[in-house]
Formats: sequence, structure tokens, C-alpha cells
Amino acid sequence: MRVVAVGGGHGTAVSLRALRLISEHVTGVVSVADDGGSTGRLRAMLNVAAVGDLRICLGALADPENPLAASFEHRFSVGELSGHAVGNLLLVGLIDATGNLEESICAAAQVLGVTGTIIPASCEGVVLVASTEQGRTRGQTVVARTSSIRNISVEPANAAAPTEMCIRDRSVSAVRHRQVLGTLREGRR
Repeated sequence: MRVVAVGGGHGTAVSLRALRLISEHVTGVVSVADDGGSTGRLRAMLNVAAVGDLRICLGALADPENPLAASFEHRFSVGELSGHAVGNLLLVGLIDATGNLEESICAAAQVLGVTGTIIPASCEGVVLVASTEQGRTRGQTVVARTSSIRNISVEPANAAAPTEMCIRDRSVSAVRHRQVLGTLREGRR
């Protein structure tokens, strides 16, 4: 059975960890809209897609015996690195070196011993936008605290989709055949 979870953050990671117990063909399609915490700081500094949700989901599918997988979630507590997760820094370093988010995810998955596939929902950073009774609200951390939301969108509206290489036939097949598809809301970073 092929299984796909769509979402971001802790909820998706918990689902992926559980789904991995029932299938060897697990795929996470993961949000790149986060703008809070370590991810938000890195986005602002380096103009990269949000990597925090990707990090959490890679960790969920990583080999639990891999020492790098355990350190992926470690957060520094001093100096300029305070609050940054090792995995976030590794992912943005890979993006800087390769110039490609998808290649960076695949490289991290390889060293972590990931079973399954993690796909970014977009290959570039997007900004979550909510239309409310009071007007428009921008940014995932602000939208998460907003009430009376009428519509949600992302900017840019035509953000780059993952390439066919990244999607792989098995993920698309699972969605097309609706074997399992879960949509989860953003979690906390």
C-alpha cells in the first residue's frame, strides 16, 4: 500500500512515523510556508524556503538507529545559533551548496537513512495569506493566530512545484488512487 500525508510540522511527522509501521511506501508532501522560530530567521537571512517542517518530517522517517537522525532535532542554546536546530542548518547548508531544495532533501534523506519520501509542497518559499473580515493577514505565524478567516492562499500564487524526479511515480499513484491521504494543519516549531 502506498500512503501519502499532506501537511506540515509535528502533526504530519507523527502521522508519518505511524504510517511507516503499516507501509514501506510512505510519502510526506510538506509545507514550506513556515516563518516562525529558527526557520523564520533562516528564511529572512538567506532567502530560502522554510526547512523546519521538512526537517521534522525527515526525522520521522529516518533510521532511528542513525546518530545523525538523533542530532537533527538538537537545538543550540547559546550565541547566534541559539534556537537553531542542527537539521535546519544542515538543510540550508545543502540548499546553499546545491542551489536546489529537492536535491538537498534527497541528500539529507540519504544520510539519515530515511525510509520513504519527503517532497516539498513547493520548491520555493511561499507566504501564507489569509483573507479575513478585517482584511489580509500575511505569514504563517500571524495567520495561525487569526480568527474569521474566509480564504487562504499562498504567495507567489504560481510558486514552483516539485519536479517529476522528486515526486516519483509511487507518490502520484497513491494520491490518484486515493489509497490514503491525510491533510493536517500546521503545528508549532
